[in-house]
Amino acid sequence: MKSSHILRSTSLLLILFCISGPALAEDEAEARRLLQRQIELITQLEPYTERGDLGRLHLLRKAAEGVLTRIQEKGLANMVTMQSYQNLIVMYRYSIAFFRQIKTEKTQAVIEELLQINDQIVKDRGFDDSPYTKLTASVFSQMHKLILQLIDLSSLPAPLKEKLNDLKAPTGQVIAIAEQGDRPRAFEAAIALYEKVKDLYPDFNAIAASDVAFDITLEIQGLNEFYAEYAQVDGSTPFIPSPLEGEDEGGGDKK
Repeated sequence: MKSSHILRSTSLLLILFCISGPALAEDEAEARRLLQRQIELITQLEPYTERGDLGRLHLLRKAAEGVLTRIQEKGLANMVTMQSYQNLIVMYRYSIAFFRQIKTEKTQAVIEELLQINDQIVKDRGFDDSPYTKLTASVFSQMHKLILQLIDLSSLPAPLKEKLNDLKAPTGQVIAIAEQGDRPRAFEAAIALYEKVKDLYPDFNAIAASDVAFDITLEIQGLNEFYAEYAQVDGSTPFIPSPLEGEDEGGGDKK
């Protein structure tokens, strides 16, 4: 199984990291630099990105910040840090179509650098296989927590709160099914839930940027659209693109 290959690769990396002292310090400094540069580049993309797409950038930034936090707390030679790296790599691997969508003359160079950095991270961390096993469960578990946070906000409009309450049960059902792995039944249930969450986008867009709920709705929308690309909601069956190059998904690059 690919997950066992990743665990073996990760264990070997940890052994190598522990052997080298000064080399590890240099490696950690370079790892931080790459992650910080990713965050800077994402910030540069934001002014040229429409409101509906900001959630994806928010998700990518949060993933990079999560790895930085793990490095600070646990160090680079740590299994938890490696798991955070896996999450980051998956986010980029299934954002190829998204980057095509927002690519313009003003954003092309930034996007190319972002992907080059991620290629370097994949190479440096030794993840040569697709690092996922239960991505559906992970995405909707995160979304479930965010939905509960939104419901608890007193500033949230009552109609939106009611719609979110209606999502709690189906979200829990998707998570339960997806805990068995990313199989057809999990995709079927998750895609149906994706459509329900998508129906809330107009309500999300009505929330002011100054509202505490704004960032939470961005993150929910980002997770939802990330999953749509992973599960190929507009296609027939989910598939894994070539590492960070992306297979042509039913057509050429968008101009």
